[in-house]
Amino acid sequence: MNFFLTLVAFISLPLFSDTIFEDPFHMDDVTLNGRTLIHSCSNYSNAETEIDVLFKSGMVSRGTRVFVEFGWGGSDESTGTSFSWTQKSELELVRTPFTLTWRGKLTQTIAESSSPLKIMDLNFVFRIQEPGKAPRYVGGPNNGDVFVAHLPKVEDSACVNPGSELPKFSELVVQVVRD
Repeated sequence: MNFFLTLVAFISLPLFSDTIFEDPFHMDDVTLNGRTLIHSCSNYSNAETEIDVLFKSGMVSRGTRVFVEFGWGGSDESTGTSFSWTQKSELELVRTPFTLTWRGKLTQTIAESSSPLKIMDLNFVFRIQEPGKAPRYVGGPNNGDVFVAHLPKVEDSACVNPGSELPKFSELVVQVVRD
């Protein structure tokens, strides 16, 4: 009987490894849902985007933390120049209990009535911090890849007066690009 128990324990150990992403990365591991709002219907005001970030991981060690490192991309309409990774920041994602899903919310003003700057994209990567290990980055299937989520256009924003119901979130298009 001891032989059988030892064999079962030996075979099952690899299934509970402390590694993350043993399988190849899949785009299904990343979902962004967003909406863009203008908070006054009578006159133009700032446009704001709200984004719900969902990230699915593989098996992880206890104490692992997941961050989304991000910057905004867009254009300056007064000069015609483009920018990316502006206002670079990070957000720690929270693990959903009993799942391998991590979640966080981002809110950003993407257009101001008095500014020629318009934010059109969210550029981001995930940083996986396992206890006692160097950070690992996930931005797509290859090293050097980053995710780019295209935000709804300001012109397509929902106008919301105080007390009005907020529009539903919709899934954003996310691409993987070489940075």
